[in-house]
Amino acid sequence: TIIPERIALWAALANDDAAACGWENIAGLNLKRAVAPLQDWKALTVNPAHLVSEPICLTSLETMSAFPTSLHLKEKITLQKTGHVSALVLWPEVTWAEQIETNASPFLQPTHWKQGILPLTPDSYQQGNRVAVEILIHPDSDAPQTRTEILWKAERVN
Repeated sequence: TIIPERIALWAALANDDAAACGWENIAGLNLKRAVAPLQDWKALTVNPAHLVSEPICLTSLETMSAFPTSLHLKEKITLQKTGHVSALVLWPEVTWAEQIETNASPFLQPTHWKQGILPLTPDSYQQGNRVAVEILIHPDSDAPQTRTEILWKAERVN
C-alpha cells in the first residue's frame, strides 16, 4: 500500500463552460452548447479561464497521523469575476514524499486525475459576491472499502 504524506483538497467556482471543456473545437466547430448540463459530478479537465473565483484550499490532511473516515467541509468563496456560476471544481494536491507530488490543479499541466466538477444550481453573480459551499465526503454505505460518496451544496451569502 502506498500512503501519501499529505493530501490537500482545493476548490474554485466555475461558469457554465467548465463542463463543456474539450468541445470548443471539434473539426473546427464549437459544440460546447450541445453538451447537456451535468446532473452529477464528473471528472474533466477544466480550462482555468472558466473559473470565476480564486482557488481555495478546503482542507489539508497529514495522512501519517490520525485520518478521518469522513470530511465535512464548509467555506465561503468570493467571486473574482461577474458572471454565471454553475459548478464547483475540486482537485487534489497529493504529496507522496519530499518533492514528489501529484497536483491536479487546472492551472498546471493536466494529469490523468483531472478535476472534479460538481454541478450547482445555475445563478448569476457579481464580482465580490460570496458563495457558501458545504461538502460532505464519506465512504459509500454499499461499498465502503472501494467507493466514496460526495454530497454538496452552495448558496449565496449576503
